[in-house]
Amino acid sequence: VMDGVLHGEFVNYFSGSVNLDKINDLGYTTKGKDHGVGLSLVKRIVDSNNHFDFETTILDEFFIQHVIFKII
Repeated sequence: VMDGVLHGEFVNYFSGSVNLDKINDLGYTTKGKDHGVGLSLVKRIVDSNNHFDFETTILDEFFIQHVIFKII
């Protein structure tokens, strides 16, 4: 916790390319069948609560969802 803000990260490995415009869509995956739920769930939680925010970055073959929770 820094200055009333809690930070967390979800890190996922990928191979090939990632479409950042679709990365939070339900069912979008780079891993094959029966994947593509987790990041869309994070996005839904963030969008439904004004205390959350997040940023997506790519580093080598990992994409990183940096989640920010603003503590009141």
